[in-house]
Amino acid sequence: AGAGKQLERQHGKKHNDDKNTVPKIVGFRFIHANRQMDAPGGRQIQPASWRAVEITRESLIGNLFTWPSRPDFGTMSPRQRRFQLMDTLFYPGKFEFRMGLERGEPARFFRSHTGDDELLAQRQKILTDHPERHSVLLPEGEPLLAEFARLLADWGTAAKPPTLGQDLAPDFLLLAPNAAGMPVLLGGCVCFPSSWAFEEKVGRPLDWIHAVVPTLNKKLGEKARGFLTKMPVGQAWLRANWGLTASPALNQHPVLGLPVLTPNIGLGDVWFRIERQALVALPETGGILFGIRLEVIPLAEVRADERARLGLLEALQTMPDAIADYKNLTPARARLIELLG
Repeated sequence: AGAGKQLERQHGKKHNDDKNTVPKIVGFRFIHANRQMDAPGGRQIQPASWRAVEITRESLIGNLFTWPSRPDFGTMSPRQRRFQLMDTLFYPGKFEFRMGLERGEPARFFRSHTGDDELLAQRQKILTDHPERHSVLLPEGEPLLAEFARLLADWGTAAKPPTLGQDLAPDFLLLAPNAAGMPVLLGGCVCFPSSWAFEEKVGRPLDWIHAVVPTLNKKLGEKARGFLTKMPVGQAWLRANWGLTASPALNQHPVLGLPVLTPNIGLGDVWFRIERQALVALPETGGILFGIRLEVIPLAEVRADERARLGLLEALQTMPDAIADYKNLTPARARLIELLG
């Protein structure tokens, strides 16, 4: 109940209470899936034939990036894995958003990794307590979820509906382009959000979702959309992202009210969050699979590695104020620079 009011808050217009709402099994829990047929961004999802699948490294998209080899993170020790990632997290020069994509194998990303058992236990509890926050799927996303499950079987991973959300360690999102070619978020399962509410983004186009991130649409919007709608099939396109928080909790949904970074925070009270992300084309539906693996490590461990310390220090020193605000770093920025200096 109340899905109509939720849509009204999200889209600023009146809906007929819950008449456009259908009960749906997503991941492994019974929740509501709002049809949102009149929501901004539209539901005109392109068929698979719309996607341009013939693309090579020498094509326009391929020439935008370089493709260094990627280690198999599933067989590396946690410490090796963390500091291999520093190569893709920090770049020389002032901070700016970059695509930073590398070619990889989807089976390696989604298969079981060292430490996944603990993640799976947390996922089960989160999805049991609050499925409505973390596991949402619009009806238009059902074919994408089914295709994802088939790909997982091909990759040797047993997870599948109706328990896919709790049996798979990475978070995942499912998108498909609308009539204008803009990817729209149709659903997924996000148990470990980094200070964002996944359930509020479902049904929204990618440019709307990214509008809150300063400079991102201007810097990478068209490039990202072009790449996402023309990704070669059969591969994962890997990138990494980072953040700093005052809590080691994996699940940092805004409603939880977790501690925030403060001007006098101590080294032992700061954690470095690493998101390893994988983008995978869904050839049958023309959809896009976005996987996220999360690690949280103490800032003290980052400071102990000279290359990581210098990379993070330069990023904090050169980051535009608006981006620091978005990343919730502004109150503690001077203190963090001091701790890393």
